[in-house]
Amino acid sequence: MGVHAQPRNGSAAVIAVLLMGLGLAAAWWAMAPVVLGVDTGAVLDGAPLAPAAIVAPQDAPLAEGARISTRLQTAQPRDPFVPLVGEAPMQDTDGDGIPDDTVPDRTQVMVEEIVDVDGVPRANIVIDGITYTVGEGDEFAGSYKVIDLDVEGQQAVLMNGDSTFVASAGQAILK
Repeated sequence: MGVHAQPRNGSAAVIAVLLMGLGLAAAWWAMAPVVLGVDTGAVLDGAPLAPAAIVAPQDAPLAEGARISTRLQTAQPRDPFVPLVGEAPMQDTDGDGIPDDTVPDRTQVMVEEIVDVDGVPRANIVIDGITYTVGEGDEFAGSYKVIDLDVEGQQAVLMNGDSTFVASAGQAILK
């Protein structure tokens, strides 16, 4: 059992001739204006193109153009691992010439519990060790105000100055 060659039909030869003819036609189409000396500056109707010029308005001079940078790199590269902002220098607050590394004083706020007293929600709130029993709208400990008390969710919405925050019962917050 040998390998038998299949008889060829003429389709491969016809395709090859068509492709060569198509290539010759494309080359002639591209080269014909040069070979025949046809003016390629003409518009479709045969009239030549008018020369273009920039004309300044009569009452204003031409504006100066922007200078274009010929350098490829206009910005400096930076190391992505270097922080953009450094740490603030430590300050000497006690005057001994050594910078202090203490954290500024902060106030601890803790909601102990929120209870319903005769239909009015009341909260026991501890600020720096002093317990205040307050209701909605009450101001206490200088700059604190109770905005809302939720007995079921055991949460208090408090305001210190312009800052509003939510504290849950048993949660301590530094302000």
